[in-house]
Amino acid sequence: MKSKLIEENERLYLLIYADIIVTKGIKKIVLIDSSRNKVFELPISYFDLIKDFENSSLGDIEIAYDYENVALFIDFIIKNDLGFITNNKEAFPTISEKYISPEKINNSIIEIDKIEQLEKLGNWLQDLDKLGCKFYELRFYSAINFKVIQNIFSHYTFNSLNSVNLYLQSSPHYDLADCLMLLEAFPYIKNIFIFQSSENKIINTNENSILSGEQKIVLLTESLSRKNCGKINYDMFLPKEINQITENLCYNSCLHKKLSIDVDGNIKNCPSMSKTFGNANNVAIDGIVKSTDFKKYWYLTKDNINICKDCEYRYICMDCRAYTEQTDQNNKGLDISKPLKCGYNPYIGEWEDWSKNPLKQKAIAFYGMEELIKNEA
Repeated sequence: MKSKLIEENERLYLLIYADIIVTKGIKKIVLIDSSRNKVFELPISYFDLIKDFENSSLGDIEIAYDYENVALFIDFIIKNDLGFITNNKEAFPTISEKYISPEKINNSIIEIDKIEQLEKLGNWLQDLDKLGCKFYELRFYSAINFKVIQNIFSHYTFNSLNSVNLYLQSSPHYDLADCLMLLEAFPYIKNIFIFQSSENKIINTNENSILSGEQKIVLLTESLSRKNCGKINYDMFLPKEINQITENLCYNSCLHKKLSIDVDGNIKNCPSMSKTFGNANNVAIDGIVKSTDFKKYWYLTKDNINICKDCEYRYICMDCRAYTEQTDQNNKGLDISKPLKCGYNPYIGEWEDWSKNPLKQKAIAFYGMEELIKNEA
């Protein structure tokens, strides 16, 4: 005979909010709160309980599971505002996990090391803008006069541009006042990173001017190098919005809708990768984007990358296809190896220093990273 409490609870349901993404790993599960940039970890044993809550009432759950554990879980969900109890679950449908975006290119990395490239930078930006590019990372390996940047962004009209990050090698020509003026003139320039500085420091611009607190000047002691690309650590597992997570569910989180131009003008998926698809000095960028070969890594999700597919963080990880452990390829010849610079082991749920892992030393030597690791030690 059912208790009165169970009978009452047969009309009630615990619903996890639609923008909470539950991801199962080998050792743990995570609940990704995309609205508040939070990640909650739980033992793997709670995954089946969460799935049962999708279709079962509180009364059904209390019959099937230990009441004390269920009560603790419900309390955890409610206290952290991850869900709610309702008697009308049909009024709260799930959201689609499909990712739809109209742009042909979403983000771009452009390397500048020659005067000739500066002369063409504006045209490249315009070509990418026509493809819908929203986010740019401009890497200047030689000292740049800020007036050149001002002229480029003042001269051209951008219809798709959302934000720009500038990466600069430290130079006596750069000072805080010039950086602030550049940020004030162009609010879409969000961050100016200055490498080989004397200290690691973040300068919040709203403390120095009327600028938005989103804009920052970041001083870094390390060198500006392609080989710094691809670092994966726990601090980066912060989802920004549901759209970012659904993109990672459906596409490769490193290369999807990304186009890069390296210091020689070569068009690549990423400047750190060796494969080129033509040169921006003599081929049309939009023609390269139409190429099936150029887009082949776009569809390699983390669910299809070895070890990553067993990781609970895979949908909030930015991946790296430029530097991998080089252990596996799929039947299409795509590298499906774990990122080289990830030290997380999902099978034991622990982090380690990736550069000291003996199984990674062959790949470290292949990429010539010994000196970089030595300098960072």
